[in-house]
Amino acid sequence: MAYFYRTCTPNKLFDTHLHLKEVELKVLLVVIRQTYGYYDKKRGRHKEWDWISHTFFCKKTSKSSKAIGLAIQRLINKRLILVKNERGMLVLTPEERRISKKLYFKATLE
Repeated sequence: MAYFYRTCTPNKLFDTHLHLKEVELKVLLVVIRQTYGYYDKKRGRHKEWDWISHTFFCKKTSKSSKAIGLAIQRLINKRLILVKNERGMLVLTPEERRISKKLYFKATLE
């Protein structure tokens, strides 16, 4: 018997963001999967933020580290994702991402 699980995806992705470059769309979909894809029954809502490693993005998208870094920056610039470090501070530049130990991601499509 096969089990099918669902990841809620904001309609805004389909309505206004299918023009994104392939790697940008893949990175955004990973963020959506890791956040909207997990529902906390106790809180009655989906995860808002998730720690996602650079290696995980590379593995899930089959894209190079450089391509992932550029896509993350473009998505930040387009205000489609937010990234914060382990101290909860927003991270806006590649330099800030490099010096952070852990990065937490959130899609801003609502």
